[in-house]
Amino acid sequence: MEKDLSRIPIPEFIRHYWIAKKTQKDSPNVREKHLYRMVANTVKDKQSEAISLAQDFGKSALDYARISDHSLWPDDPAFGDSLGDSLADLRLFRVTQMNPLLLNAMQEFSSSADIAKTFRVVANFAFRYFIIGNQSPGNIERVSTALACDIRAKTYTSPRHIADALRAVSPDPAFRSDFSLASVEGRRIARYMLAKINNHLARQSSRTGSEHISNPDAKQVNLEHVLPESNPATWRPAFASGVNPKDYVYRIGNLTLLGAKINRDAADKSFADKKTIALDNSSLKINEIFRTIPKWDERQIEQRQDGMAKVALEVWKL
Repeated sequence: MEKDLSRIPIPEFIRHYWIAKKTQKDSPNVREKHLYRMVANTVKDKQSEAISLAQDFGKSALDYARISDHSLWPDDPAFGDSLGDSLADLRLFRVTQMNPLLLNAMQEFSSSADIAKTFRVVANFAFRYFIIGNQSPGNIERVSTALACDIRAKTYTSPRHIADALRAVSPDPAFRSDFSLASVEGRRIARYMLAKINNHLARQSSRTGSEHISNPDAKQVNLEHVLPESNPATWRPAFASGVNPKDYVYRIGNLTLLGAKINRDAADKSFADKKTIALDNSSLKINEIFRTIPKWDERQIEQRQDGMAKVALEVWKL
């Protein structure tokens, strides 16, 4: 277990294993401080049970480690770059609460393709429910526990079953509504989100020259707040009376991506200057809308974000 788990804490693995393999839907939360007692009560005076449990710990430890390390997966076309992207998304979102569900899916689903699809479904759900829906880790773990139990009971046997169940928790109308109102201050999450939307738009576009973003964390691509974080006074007259521009700085509709040098040149310039210096000449599909916008205010931010919410339904579909 220590060798296979590497830097993953063993108590974390055992707790998630216990949720995946032993917990019932109506059971109380499995707390780390109660793990020893739970394990001891299960194997007390039962030698064969103790040996069987230890063997399953050994088998499941490597599977658990694979949830966060793409290099550990078998050489299988289904476990290629797409699965690597799903694992990277889950690491970015820090939603280890979904690991019991994923562990059972890896061990119970029959095909490699079904396992890979389940990881994408779970990653999309985590973005919808945790990042945009702002749900608590406790809520996510309750969802994961229930589905892990259903997989173990063979009630759910495919990624389609998982997607249907998660869509009931995060319906499309709720996700679109949450997205259309959301603010994002985390720069890594913002870059990831904008890159995914841009690349989706670029793939759907019939125009030539639409640029994909291969790495949203690259130093060459910067996050840009169109209404700048510093919120200079020159921007205030564009907003309606009684509207505080600061409330819109981190709205998704106010965020975009630009090349690093162009972003530095635009910096805290006026919207007209930003259009001339950067936005109008950008080859990114996500910036195309700025060419037709004469001013930047709360209405434009809300309208752009509402349009992005519609695209988000396609990008993070269940």
